[in-house]
Amino acid sequence: MKRKPQSAPKPEVRPSAARHRQLPPAVPPRLETGSPTGLNAYSNPYDIRRDIHAFVEYIRGREIKRAHRSNQIPKAEARRLAKVMSHPDCAADVEQEGYSPWLDAIDSLCLQLGFVSYDTKGQYAGYSSAEPSFRDNYIILREDVYQAFLELPLLEQEKRLFAVLCNNKKYREFYDRQLQSELNSFPTWGSATNVMPLLDFVEIRHFLFGLLAHLAVGQWYTTASLIDYLQQHYPYFLIPPAADLPKTDQWDRPQTLARYGNFHETSSQKAYYNYNREPIPDDAPDGFRRVEGRYVERFLEGIPLTLGYIDVAYDPKPYKGNMPEMGTLAAFRLNGRFRQFISNTPISPTVTVLPTFEIHVEAPFYPASVLEQLRPFTQRLTTDNVSILKLDKTLVKSALAANEQLDILALLTKLVQTPLPRNVAIELEEWSGQANTFTLYSDLALLEGSARLPELDDLVVAHISPTLRLIRRPAKAFDILSQAEQIPLTIQHGENALNLLPTAAQTRFPKHKEVKERLKPAPKPTLTLQRETIIQLTAPSAETFEQLRAALVAQRCLFTADPTRLAISYGRPYQPQVDAAVDALRRQYTLKINAADKNS
Repeated sequence: MKRKPQSAPKPEVRPSAARHRQLPPAVPPRLETGSPTGLNAYSNPYDIRRDIHAFVEYIRGREIKRAHRSNQIPKAEARRLAKVMSHPDCAADVEQEGYSPWLDAIDSLCLQLGFVSYDTKGQYAGYSSAEPSFRDNYIILREDVYQAFLELPLLEQEKRLFAVLCNNKKYREFYDRQLQSELNSFPTWGSATNVMPLLDFVEIRHFLFGLLAHLAVGQWYTTASLIDYLQQHYPYFLIPPAADLPKTDQWDRPQTLARYGNFHETSSQKAYYNYNREPIPDDAPDGFRRVEGRYVERFLEGIPLTLGYIDVAYDPKPYKGNMPEMGTLAAFRLNGRFRQFISNTPISPTVTVLPTFEIHVEAPFYPASVLEQLRPFTQRLTTDNVSILKLDKTLVKSALAANEQLDILALLTKLVQTPLPRNVAIELEEWSGQANTFTLYSDLALLEGSARLPELDDLVVAHISPTLRLIRRPAKAFDILSQAEQIPLTIQHGENALNLLPTAAQTRFPKHKEVKERLKPAPKPTLTLQRETIIQLTAPSAETFEQLRAALVAQRCLFTADPTRLAISYGRPYQPQVDAAVDALRRQYTLKINAADKNS
């Protein structure tokens, strides 16, 4: 008997509800307005944008190996990461559960944005393995991708983040709770069959965001009026009509799909977990509110609330109907952040430098690129809607030493919208002059010796003298010298003093024997005291004091300034520079210098 050949399954044809949606809407939404009085209003206090950059900053320079079985961030690292997140429950979640939903979401977003990379598929250790394992799975920072993101305008950065969240095809508001969710979800039983696989949630979200764009900012609207508007004008925005549903499956077998066949209600939360559920009939008179209405509520407290585009208000009365909750999210309100994004308005951070050396950075979205430019030479005081930083003298000097091309004064002048305070500009010039007197090296070693090996050339950072060189990767240099039979010696010096070297070592640094000889009693040395005359100039006003100080800075004169007494002190060797500064003031004033002491 010959077997009848089976025909290949037809390509799946998904019915589209796009023709049932129109943007701009045929009838602009005019919703019922109200007040949240008697409701529990909620604004998202957590900044998902800031936490994404805080996550990247934390992993920079660290080797974080993910868990072998679960592929989660190890608990020790998660504890430290939770401290830099804006969500206060992160630390408690990590301690109690070993992980934090907020931290996991930030980790996932960084992966989707391309800022980091790591293995997400794993490998099965053998035929008996039920789950994949993740061996040596390290988080790798993709610095080039991250820097390219920082160089984008703020609006383009927001579009990237919005696209990652809104275009997530795996996320379904019916079943997947968002970070700020208060409402229960539908049971997932049967969600892989019936109409659910046919729905395009990405298209549905974009349609709803388009409708929200027609509403006023700052006005509370009732959720029920939005649902009524959709039922009246777009009854098939979510699920196509029954006539558009396929009548056969991919193997040409007849099938009958129920529009609401995926949605089941339960009488209580306990029954919800015991699978005592009843499907919602297609012909139920309130079916739209029980299905599409529930979706609208979960949509509002999903991506729009997570991104801080809206505020929501919940009914405080205990819910007594069938689960999941319905009509609990009673009202919502759009804010200016959503209007700036949806209207495609260019966004520029406002940067202000105060005479107190504080820098205020204000923007509707987290201004990561500006803060990244200011980070090397400022201290972060607060991070909120307005980020406050403060110029630090030590950090300024270190940043200038590490990057000779850095011009902090020019950078601040470019970023601010108002002129820099005069005292800040003068101090920055003075700090910059002092920074030129030293060079700071870190994570390097000093190589002493006259050996000239080609293999060492790639490790040399700077030549100090014929026998002294600064090198990177000292362990590799030690191996090269050992293979060349140079008999190298490694000495780890302390932070405050050099350690003594063996007596047999060929070195210019102190040896044990030399130090011992120095400790012998020595004849009393001759003491010479050097007397130096300090001259002080006192200005008659704060304005002339600042002018004189600026003139001395321009002359590269070393002096001590006392703003409280309007006094400037200097040594006699710097009299020529002072005379030149005084001559500069003579162009503006008829200048007279009085001596405090007639015998001076």
